[in-house]
Amino acid sequence: MSTLSASPSQSDTNAVDAARRELRFETMENILADAESIAAGPATTLGNWTAAQNIEHVRLLVHMSRVGADFMMPWPVRVLGRLLKTRFLRSSFKPGLKTADVFQPRADITMDEAIAAFRTEIGLASEAGAMLEPSPFLGKMTHEEWVQLHCRHAEHHFGYVVGASSP
Repeated sequence: MSTLSASPSQSDTNAVDAARRELRFETMENILADAESIAAGPATTLGNWTAAQNIEHVRLLVHMSRVGADFMMPWPVRVLGRLLKTRFLRSSFKPGLKTADVFQPRADITMDEAIAAFRTEIGLASEAGAMLEPSPFLGKMTHEEWVQLHCRHAEHHFGYVVGASSP
């Protein structure tokens, strides 16, 4: 697994963005199928995380949508989140957002660990009504809204894993 520079210049960033896979998921099953393809390898990452770390990061948000978060964003951020909610659910994520510490994947996670945990989490989250916890940023969410958010989130992170064959 190779990784590009951890501190890319603007031209490196543009090259990474151009090399990313363009993905569009509609269901949790679409996300799982692409994660399985990534796990089957070989794959190269274009960002700071390994393929396993990208899968684990996406899993951590799915988990929070089922069991809840033990933190809230500051109120001005929550107000902004609610105003931008529809955009986050429908549009591609932009690179450069800082990842909250609770969503940082372990540095030493293996692909076997990441994909096994991801399969389990997607199975639990795919049950109707399983994801109803509020978002610390976007507020109250329906199960369907969580699915949309997870699709956009996975498109963003899994797009940095190239060499995977899209299902």
